[in-house]
Amino acid sequence: MTAAEKIAAQPHVAIPSADEARAAAARQAESLARSLETLARYGQGNVDALLAASNVAAKAAGEMNAEALALARETIEESLTAARELTAARSPLDALEKQAEFARRAFESALGHATKMNEIALTAARAAVEPVAERIAAAGELAQTGRR
Repeated sequence: MTAAEKIAAQPHVAIPSADEARAAAARQAESLARSLETLARYGQGNVDALLAASNVAAKAAGEMNAEALALARETIEESLTAARELTAARSPLDALEKQAEFARRAFESALGHATKMNEIALTAARAAVEPVAERIAAAGELAQTGRR
């Protein structure tokens, strides 16, 4: 078979006209623009989720700081009260009882404040994870629609 026969035997490849090429390019550009818009909206959603999580964390930090200050204030007040009571003790046994009562109150106070701090931290962690988890779900949905 000659070269001319080989070329003639190959399937005919249609070359698009200029109008067809422009239309195809316009469709591709429109598809790309839609994809970029979707990506931009998704990125904005990510930024919004991170801001929401950051705001939750900042609020929780403020609440924990306030709780720590309350504990410090309460501890100082309790210590001053205990010192006054100890100096007014009538006997070593009375002083020992007052010291034991002070230790009990201090322990209960510290436990109460620790519980409150734990509640603040857990609530904040749950609230901060929520917007991020929603974005992860959105990423899964976006990936699914992108495959179609």
